[in-house]
Amino acid sequence: MYAQNNRNNTEAQRKAAAQRQLRQAQKYQSRNQHENALRILVPLYNRNPGNMQFYSALLDSYFQLSMLPSAEQLIQKQREKNPGNPRYDIDYGEMRFRANDKESARQIWDEVLKKHIDNVGVFTMVANVMARNRLDDDAAEVYMMAFKHHPEKVYLLKSLGDFYRQRLKYEDALKYYFDYVRREPENYRNVIRQILSFKLDEETQVEPILKIISEETKKSKGLAEARIITAKFYQKYRRYEDALMIYKALENKETQGKYLLEYGSAVLSDSVYNLALSAYNTVIERFPDANNVLPAYLGAARCNMALASKNNDQEYARQAAEIIKKVQQEYPRHNQVAQLSLLEGDIYRQFFFDIDKAIDTYLQVARKYNTQSNIREKAYRKAGESYIIRGDLEKADEILNRVTSPKEKPQAAYLQAKIAYYQGNYEDTRAHLSTILKVEGIAGKVANDVLALQGILLHESSAPEALKFYAQADWLLMQEKKSEAISKLQNALDLQPPGHFKIRILFDAAGLASEIGEYPTALEYCNQVLTDESLKFYADEAIYIMAGIFDFKLNDYAKAYELYDRILAEFSDSQFVLPARDRLKDIRRKNPDFTP
Repeated sequence: MYAQNNRNNTEAQRKAAAQRQLRQAQKYQSRNQHENALRILVPLYNRNPGNMQFYSALLDSYFQLSMLPSAEQLIQKQREKNPGNPRYDIDYGEMRFRANDKESARQIWDEVLKKHIDNVGVFTMVANVMARNRLDDDAAEVYMMAFKHHPEKVYLLKSLGDFYRQRLKYEDALKYYFDYVRREPENYRNVIRQILSFKLDEETQVEPILKIISEETKKSKGLAEARIITAKFYQKYRRYEDALMIYKALENKETQGKYLLEYGSAVLSDSVYNLALSAYNTVIERFPDANNVLPAYLGAARCNMALASKNNDQEYARQAAEIIKKVQQEYPRHNQVAQLSLLEGDIYRQFFFDIDKAIDTYLQVARKYNTQSNIREKAYRKAGESYIIRGDLEKADEILNRVTSPKEKPQAAYLQAKIAYYQGNYEDTRAHLSTILKVEGIAGKVANDVLALQGILLHESSAPEALKFYAQADWLLMQEKKSEAISKLQNALDLQPPGHFKIRILFDAAGLASEIGEYPTALEYCNQVLTDESLKFYADEAIYIMAGIFDFKLNDYAKAYELYDRILAEFSDSQFVLPARDRLKDIRRKNPDFTP
């Protein structure tokens, strides 16, 4: 028994070593280093005659190096081990083709196909060899012959589609893909992936492909799967409204809104909130009793929140709040209601700036879902953040101490660092930040914020008073008091901080002034960068910011053009050269009559 086990172990080790050698040879082949591959493959095959893996790899290197006599000998050796296998006749045909005896090669392949007409695998092998040798038309003809003799093998139509797709012949690929879907509609998802992988030039190729897809869909006589393919293609190329129309038409009592839900999720991720909202509302209206209706409510609430932020419109926020209230009443025990309740707190805080109501909502959620640690901890974190906004730093710190879960703790600890920062307690700030980095590393969720705050603290020794004003501005920003924050930043500038701190303050002030529409003030802060000799290293960025204000805020294209052009003329190595050049082209394209 021991001897038998030992022999088995030795054999297993030998096979494992052979596989390692094969992988190394294949690495050489992938780098086109076939001479090195042969040094491994020749002895490997000789030790394992007849092994199909080693044979295939060795034959490939012989072919790549045009070592055709060696290839012929190898094929003959392999044929002797398994004389009835048509693979070796096909390989021999390839050897003749590579020897420029093309007529002989074609004759060999034809004879193999006739002899094995009932074996669809032989057709596939011959087609693959032909394709490998750039006989595309012949390979396609073999695939079609295979389907003619084996019409039950519907997958051959998809193989033909794949064949043409790989050669970028998308029109032909679509013909066979849709034919395949019409015969096996249940496998349409495999085809969608291939069609969406087409590498198309959006300006010249998308419309012709869309036309072909529409024609093939019409041939499919209302087949739902064909229409889904069309809708997915519309989605990929941002024809969102066309896709939505198809999905709305497809939905019925059986589908219960599943296509619209999938669509809504996708376009919500693409920030097309109005169409996502339309999809979710359609599910709510048409399928109020379906299992999908709750995700639709959740999606609609999120869309309304996004639209409220995008348009600065509280009406969307009110609609989101109404949806949440309805769900809370109708589905009080559903697990997603907790997430919606947190969203309700966000609405009060972000859109109505009712911080007390937001805090009450978060704390209620923490109590109500006390057994769900992920919900409870997130609610405490949000409540702590809200206390900071309200100005109660001690209460915020107390609440944030309740957050202990690995997922929420880093963000809570960062907020505690900000509390210490606002209080002027920089040692505690550093301690919190160091703890976060030790636990999370530089790949953590808040790592960038942590590193940024550590950088700001470096100014403590050189500009302690300016740093206090800068911290106060940051706190005011949390409270959405942007005008007051600008005043604090100006207080910091009045103290004449060192250049490396001054530039940060100037750009922050310019950004805030632009956000609240005080464009002359924003431009003046940028202009201070240009007139300060110690800040000349940042002149290109200041000019780019100024150009953006004239371009996008003031619609003064002449001034924007002048500033973009200045970047190209004076700062050839700047990171802003490429975006500036793009904007110059865009201004000329959209304003053909414009004369700089």
